[in-house]
Amino acid sequence: MPARKSPGPRPLKSAVKPDVGPTVKPAIKTIGKATGQQRSIQSIETGFTLINALERAQGPLSLKEVAQHAGMSASKAHFYMVSFKRVGLVTQQEVTGHYALGRYALDLGLSALRRLDLVEICGC
Repeated sequence: MPARKSPGPRPLKSAVKPDVGPTVKPAIKTIGKATGQQRSIQSIETGFTLINALERAQGPLSLKEVAQHAGMSASKAHFYMVSFKRVGLVTQQEVTGHYALGRYALDLGLSALRRLDLVEICGC
């Protein structure tokens, strides 16, 4: 007797009906061609509001403070800060848990400075 073929994997049933489920924001922001703007990745722009808050700060900030400056919840900011910490863009103090710009932020700034043409900038 020949072996019976399997009909293949069954499609997964969603627990949430498509017309009732939560609204998911697209990861890529689409902007009309008529405006001349390029498409962008919204999560990167959102994350850099946190980096901007650290850049403007006089010293290390708590997660709550960073989130407030960036206009988002602390729980949302936490996910970004974990990723930024992993790549070295931010550091977190062990004792206080406060955040500051990290070594990679310094490296980026120094790299940008090396590329400046000071003669062109000063008009000499």
